[in-house]
Amino acid sequence: MTLRVNLYADQAFLSMVKRTIKRIERFSKNSKLDYELEEVASGIILCQSAFETFLNMLTEQIAIEEELKQKILNANFITKIELWNEYKSFGYDKSKMPWQDIKRLNSVRNWLVHFKSSNIGLTRHTGKWIDDGFNKIPKFDDSVELKLDRLKSYYSSIRKCMQMIVTIVEPDECYDHLTTEKYISLLVG
Repeated sequence: MTLRVNLYADQAFLSMVKRTIKRIERFSKNSKLDYELEEVASGIILCQSAFETFLNMLTEQIAIEEELKQKILNANFITKIELWNEYKSFGYDKSKMPWQDIKRLNSVRNWLVHFKSSNIGLTRHTGKWIDDGFNKIPKFDDSVELKLDRLKSYYSSIRKCMQMIVTIVEPDECYDHLTTEKYISLLVG
């Protein structure tokens, strides 16, 4: 017997982010202090992976000219979104929410994935960064960006943005998971 196997990586990543959020919400005060940062960091990377995978899969599935398809598939994350909006406008405006969150998600994800130095600066005991003329004040404050509320915001924003994009390609039940949060990662049949 031969079976067709479909991997929906975008749904797998979304499911993992949803589980990560639930896991963090169950942390005790002590475990939250110990593990929230690393759980959120992973969740941020998964959020962007889910969105980029979604864009790539959509690009492969929709009948568009080959030149545009290759341009989208080879572009970086933010450029993929911009190219899709040029192809069929869905209201992309990086100065407004939820697109501001997407831009921020991309920056924080890049900071995490391309991490260069563990010496992120000097801080006071009050949590305020110190500009001492030598160390730069960090672009990203881990005490802000690597918190549960930021991950929840990113997760909500990517789903909203994916829903906006789907509306331009005559959505069907294949994208219900964006509203129901019922994810199917693998389909064998």
